[in-house]
Amino acid sequence: MGGENARRRWRTFRVGLVGESLRAQAVAQDGNPSQLIPLAEPDGDSAQLLTALRAQDPAAARPLWQRFAPAIFRMLRRTLGPQASIDDLVQVVLLRVFDRARHLRPPTDLRQVVVRTTVRVASGRLRRRRSRRLVSASPSGGAGDLRTHDVAGQDAAIVARFYRILDRLSPPDHIAFVLHYTEGLEVHEVATALEASAARTARRVRRSVDEVIEAIKRDPLLSHRARSHQPPVGPGRSLY
Repeated sequence: MGGENARRRWRTFRVGLVGESLRAQAVAQDGNPSQLIPLAEPDGDSAQLLTALRAQDPAAARPLWQRFAPAIFRMLRRTLGPQASIDDLVQVVLLRVFDRARHLRPPTDLRQVVVRTTVRVASGRLRRRRSRRLVSASPSGGAGDLRTHDVAGQDAAIVARFYRILDRLSPPDHIAFVLHYTEGLEVHEVATALEASAARTARRVRRSVDEVIEAIKRDPLLSHRARSHQPPVGPGRSLY
């Protein structure tokens, strides 16, 4: 009986996430950007939300989505590139958070749990993409199937080329680069997200940016764009 109740709560929570996803898409189509602004740091309501999640309360779907979905979407999109499946991956992350929450104990930092879960989902997708590239031996790399329907003209080519460069990195180096140089996280925060030491993470960050910059220099289109339009590389800045 308890198992059936747990499954029912999980299904109800999932339905709630789907509803929030559809609502967010409708807001985006209506052109209201206020719902798409990255979320602020968690406030005092985090403890209440954590309590609801620990109790496996399906009603936690809406506050969990509203608090974290925009940031998860941004992190996944910046890590994986513009893909139509990002919305589905956001739901995967939040379902995993919900499932794991029963084992959390106060004063757990829910934001860290969400970031780590997002990193794990992104890592899995990058590993599968890397495996497909090795099996197919495609000269275009793992990003050959990137959908750039929301980017036009030359910008679409720039985005595709940039993500091909990122896909040549190992998944941990790829994620370390994105978290530090586009999300603007400090090295110790990246280390926490990757569940690695600060020293090892610092080496990953240095190695990844060296490889990316060298690859950009070898690409005529990207090197021209970098010289003409982009500011120097730094935390919180995007190279593409």
